[in-house]
Amino acid sequence: MSVSMRDPSRTLLFGGVAFAAALAGAGFYLFFANVPERGAATQQVAAAAPQKIERADIERMKQERNAFAPRPGEREILSAKIELAARARGEYPAPAVRGEMASADAREVATADEAAAPAAPPAATTAPTSEDQAYTAIQNRVAMAEAAEPKEEGERLFRNGLYPEALAYWRQKAEAGDRWAAYRLGVELLDGKPGVVTRDVVEGAKFMLQSAKANEPRAQFEMGTLYEYGTGVPADLATASEWYRKAAERGHPQAQYNYATMLETGDGVLEDRVEALKFYTLAAEQGFLSPPVDEMGRVDESATTALDRLRVSLSAGEVREAEKRAADFKAIED
Repeated sequence: MSVSMRDPSRTLLFGGVAFAAALAGAGFYLFFANVPERGAATQQVAAAAPQKIERADIERMKQERNAFAPRPGEREILSAKIELAARARGEYPAPAVRGEMASADAREVATADEAAAPAAPPAATTAPTSEDQAYTAIQNRVAMAEAAEPKEEGERLFRNGLYPEALAYWRQKAEAGDRWAAYRLGVELLDGKPGVVTRDVVEGAKFMLQSAKANEPRAQFEMGTLYEYGTGVPADLATASEWYRKAAERGHPQAQYNYATMLETGDGVLEDRVEALKFYTLAAEQGFLSPPVDEMGRVDESATTALDRLRVSLSAGEVREAEKRAADFKAIED
């Protein structure tokens, strides 16, 4: 007689197979459910990539930040050298150990300034040291630096990094009719240097116009550029040429050059190449020449300047007339 019995090993075998199948199914689902669609990964990477900053933008930001950063002037540098010399002499309120660096610096300054500021005559008992000469020479240069300190209060405030105070001072003076204050306030508003003032081209153009109407040549030149490029005002070459002309007649070299280019081409003004050569010549006499460029606009030292290029295109009589006009020119002073 046989007895039918359930084999426990078979039960365990089937259970293990079922469990393994369940695990495989779950893994299969998790793997394929999370596979992104074609191109989705690329889109995600592209979306996460930081915005590219072009080198030109980096250079511009560096220039803007460096433009307003206060830098030590000659007075601060010389004061520091006086301190070094005093430390080397042991006379500084908090004497430091005399080092070869301070002594070498003092000797170098004394040598450089000996002709400009000779040392005091030697005492009966003690001859002056190189540090004595350096100290005297540097004190003299500090006095010169103090004499060269800007007398205009707004410039003094601005140079010392007191930007809000300088701007407030210029605004008050400009509203009282000061043309220089209006010009300086206009410059800062148009520039909008970070950390100084928020750029406001409309407000800046308003103060620049006030100064230009009061016959400040630098402001008149600025108004020419504003109208030429439409910054804070509508672009208008005719108005730009008129402001360039006003500044040019008051001796502003950049305005003379810009006005000459417009006279040569007839942009915004009636073409007059003889008058153009006159103003090119006047600008050149003040050291303002165009960079030598080739026909493609690339700088080429062998290329001719705008003045020379125009000169060879005119007749000998026209050149003589332009030179006569330049020789007879008298800048307007007001």
